Amino acid sequence: MLVVVLSGKIKLMHLVVTRSYPPEIGGMQNLMWGLTKTLSKHDLIKVFADDHENAKQFDEKVSFTIERIGGPKIIKKYRKSFLVNNYLESNNKVKTIIADHWKSLEQIKTNVKKICLIHSKEINHTKGSFLNRRVLKVLNNVNQIVANSNFTKELAISLGVSPDKIIVISLTIFHLEISTKTAIVKAVKMKNEVLSPLRNITISDAKSTNIIIPIWRFDLGKKNIAIARRIGTSLAK
Repeated sequence: MLVVVLSGKIKLMHLVVTRSYPPEIGGMQNLMWGLTKTLSKHDLIKVFADDHENAKQFDEKVSFTIERIGGPKIIKKYRKSFLVNNYLESNNKVKTIIADHWKSLEQIKTNVKKICLIHSKEINHTKGSFLNRRVLKVLNNVNQIVANSNFTKELAISLGVSPDKIIVISLTIFHLEISTKTAIVKAVKMKNEVLSPLRNITISDAKSTNIIIPIWRFDLGKKNIAIARRIGTSLAK
């Protein structure tokens, strides 16, 4: 295994290939941001992401490299794959490729370890259909599939994905008490309820810091209560 040594510490390198990334707003964008930011504290990271308005200002503030790919959607997909494949050919220090979607890996040609996240909707195509065959061609040729729930895992298996490749890492749900300046984690696990999104906040706890999370607020009279998803820590352990 080839690695990079910085300041006496061995650091591995990971490529993150994603269609969803800040400054674009969304749950998947926040998840991929939290994941890359957390991993960058441990190893070297390079992100290949779709271009977006204000991306340059965002990218200048991070500690790792982000390469943006613009243009029409269909051209962008193949251009990104071309750039990733070229990077892999000229850089033998990459240990892992992490993707947000099976389509992000569809045109990547490499023997480097591949990890793909799945969330149910993007793989839910009729078994035997053209799209299902495309999904299976990618997912059954990656090293690890990370499902966001047991439901997603069982759905993937029912559609033909190899069960041996799938692990489940649920997004942790916390009960938060929100003040005007801070968010205090009470570490009370709650059901994964889908409510109206309010805004994004940044929290800190004993295991992670400055992770952007989407929250949902309840008005319970004197208390201001919210449901929050903590992201970006599981794959870094």
